[in-house]
Amino acid sequence: MDSHAPDAATVAAPPAPLPTDRLVYVYAFVDAARLGDLARLTDTGPALSLHRVGTIGAIVHQVPAAEFSGIDGERNLADPAWLMPRICRHEALVESAMQCSPVFPTGFATLYVSLDSLTGLMRRHEATIADFLRQVTGQQEWSLRLTAELGDPATLADLAAELWPGWSACPPGLRYLRLRQGRPALLQAARERAARQMPGIVDRLRDLVTAIRPLVPAAARAAGEQYVETYALLVPVGQQAALRARVTELAAEPAPLHPGAALSGPWPPYSFRPLLDGKEERQDT
Repeated sequence: MDSHAPDAATVAAPPAPLPTDRLVYVYAFVDAARLGDLARLTDTGPALSLHRVGTIGAIVHQVPAAEFSGIDGERNLADPAWLMPRICRHEALVESAMQCSPVFPTGFATLYVSLDSLTGLMRRHEATIADFLRQVTGQQEWSLRLTAELGDPATLADLAAELWPGWSACPPGLRYLRLRQGRPALLQAARERAARQMPGIVDRLRDLVTAIRPLVPAAARAAGEQYVETYALLVPVGQQAALRARVTELAAEPAPLHPGAALSGPWPPYSFRPLLDGKEERQDT
């Protein structure tokens, strides 16, 4: 992507009204003093502006209302060819802003009907947003995925030996039949063991991270013959190499169910955003 210097206008509240056919698209809230000149962002899209309220700023640009509403909006949002480049631009711009300031990232197509309505939200939540920006300074989000294969034959045989008295003394043919007949019960036992085991794995990372939040709903964890738990980790930049090394060590350790562990990131801290007007609420573990 080529570096481009967008319009670096800093809009002071109260703003001028928007045309009625335009909406305000918000990419992220930032520390206005740290971000400084928007020309520092790498972006090739429409001109951006920094809308400031107190100590915080919102990276915004104006979009035609028809792109996101009505019949045209429905068609656009259902069209991957229209949608994906805009999602990628949104993510790239937020990640670029992270190089200059801590960010409170907003989701794709976070829209306000006017700068007045955006200003109202920023005034109501200036302290919350500013506190969040202080908390995530020097931190990035990583995703940790833990996976256990519940249907592994060796795992099921080990569980059968634990749960069924006399199992080891049965002839091979009888053991095979019992495994087939008792497979649903063994899978449930394996699922329960994985649910007990994985929090202990996560606990061994706590000295390297600032916060941990679960991402996969409980119902999804129990689906099929694979048990998955996914966590968001808020990680100081200086601890990321140590975190990768620790996860590699944990994945290599012999353990019941032999859970796999994989890290991905870094990302903007989406999973750790505080509650604003009934949105973006998460809970720590």
